[in-house]
Amino acid sequence: MDLVKLHMEPHTRAKHSILTRYLGGWFPIMSTFPKILYLDGYAGSGIYDDDSPGSPLIALRMARDHFLKSQISKGEKVFYFIERDKKTFSTLAHLIHEEFGPCNSDGLCDRLPSNFKVYLQNGDFNTELNEILNHSREKGTSIVPTLSFIDPFGYSLDLDILSKILSFKHCEVLFTFMSGFLSRFVFEEAHLQSIINTFNVDKGTIASIRSITNESAREDEFGKLLVDIMKKNLPADEELYWLSFEMIDNYNRPLYRLIFFTKSEKGMQVMKDAMFDIGGRGIYRFSDFYFNPSQASILDYSGDSQPWVAEAVEYLHSRMAYQDWKIEDFQ
Repeated sequence: MDLVKLHMEPHTRAKHSILTRYLGGWFPIMSTFPKILYLDGYAGSGIYDDDSPGSPLIALRMARDHFLKSQISKGEKVFYFIERDKKTFSTLAHLIHEEFGPCNSDGLCDRLPSNFKVYLQNGDFNTELNEILNHSREKGTSIVPTLSFIDPFGYSLDLDILSKILSFKHCEVLFTFMSGFLSRFVFEEAHLQSIINTFNVDKGTIASIRSITNESAREDEFGKLLVDIMKKNLPADEELYWLSFEMIDNYNRPLYRLIFFTKSEKGMQVMKDAMFDIGGRGIYRFSDFYFNPSQASILDYSGDSQPWVAEAVEYLHSRMAYQDWKIEDFQ
């Protein structure tokens, strides 16, 4: 069959490395519970154009091949992959069948341990998960301890869904938050209503964000709105922890932030170590800029060795953008 393969970017590889490192700690730690769930909300095809595995295969291989197999063998491991696009979903189903064998209606696959269950759903993440969560609420039951990897690039996402996930015990979310695009699109009227609806804010709040000249500071404001949404279904006395890891494109522009939400101090420490390893030098940032040797740039302000440079760039942009300038003006 013709496989759907997404393009692998350096920042995508970095994101998957963070996920891999966290799963390496999450599976053995959470195996003390009788049942746990890894949920991939926008699962993709499972393969990239350089034949690197996507997040579903990363998760299954990590659990199957973990060096602490004696711990992983305890309790039921459920993997739930949701993908909306039919061709993409077909590729994912084919790859899972090819590597792990046929999976029956009970989720058992021929070439996976008997305590693993794999379910694939061709559908919309918002719709599918909302039904599951509402059903649990109506029945007065809880969902099992869950790690949700939500990577909705190119798709719309109901942020209230993430908040509902976090309202259950031992549930965590690793979420691709398109902060860079939001920071730029907030000035475009075509995207205004969509942003208002997503964050449930008024035009006054948007006007306040628009008045911020520093792009990173605008992203921070959207991040605060996101955290408020994540907290809204939690009891007032329940602590929510979060970490943010910034991804920069090969033009030195912010792309998105990989944000982790948990109520566990242990989970926070494991994710902190994972992000620290990938960021290097003690920073929570990865830049494609360093991975494109043909890229030419006057200034590289993605690092932290000269923090004043980013501020200077933002200042120059705010004073000089969208105007005509002559060479003589700089002499």
